Amino acid sequence: MSIEFGCCIPGASFMPEAPDKEAYSPYDVILWGADEIINCGYDYVECSVGLLMSISDEDFEKVIAKNIKIRAFNCFVPSEFKIIEDTPEMWEYIKKAFQRMEKVSAEIIVFGSGGARRIPENMFYDEGLEKLENFIIRCNELAKEHNIILALEPLNHNESNFLLTVKSAYDLCNKLDLSNVRILADIFHMHVENEDFAVIGETVDKICHVHINNPLTRTCPTCEENKHIRAFAESLNNADYNKAVTIESAYNDFSNDIKDAIIYLREVFKK
Repeated sequence: MSIEFGCCIPGASFMPEAPDKEAYSPYDVILWGADEIINCGYDYVECSVGLLMSISDEDFEKVIAKNIKIRAFNCFVPSEFKIIEDTPEMWEYIKKAFQRMEKVSAEIIVFGSGGARRIPENMFYDEGLEKLENFIIRCNELAKEHNIILALEPLNHNESNFLLTVKSAYDLCNKLDLSNVRILADIFHMHVENEDFAVIGETVDKICHVHINNPLTRTCPTCEENKHIRAFAESLNNADYNKAVTIESAYNDFSNDIKDAIIYLREVFKK
């Protein structure tokens, strides 16, 4: 099995020009984005949970009817929910999200959600940690029910105060020892936290998903040489990583950017 490459569906601002951008529905964005990504040579599509959940029930049925498959999802819990508050409304949202994700053949849900998972300054850290661990345990049961893997995403200190390194995510994953919980490695967050890419070799048995971009600008990789991307790819190759790598970034020109990016990524990840 070899690495497969995916790309995140962007927002409506990257769609072809139209007189009124508001004319684009979330359904339009998913349909156009998924087609564009696959037509540019990617193996799969990634999407935010927020975009999926913003589709009306009627339009979601159209997504299913068109057999649109979205392998991975990110932005799991919106920031208006606070995980430590553990509200019924949050769990209603999460359960519906899992139901919808399963219907579009999802395999991975990335748990980043920096705003939602932040431990408040007025709470003892260990108390917040226990609440977040209980959240992950409960999500594992939903993940099992819907045959999806929950990938813990280490963020950076500007976005969260919980799980800031691949190593800490790995340690938590081993501590909880849950059937459907693994971890993610994101080049941008690792760069911000100055985490050595060598840690990938020590944690690869739990890494199920990877996010990539130009870590200096958080923009789409291009055909221009980038020493950080090459070093990241080398660490993954040396660790015999053979799963998914998704571009998660900002874009200047979505369609042209991702056409260049897939060429470059297939070259730097070639063994």
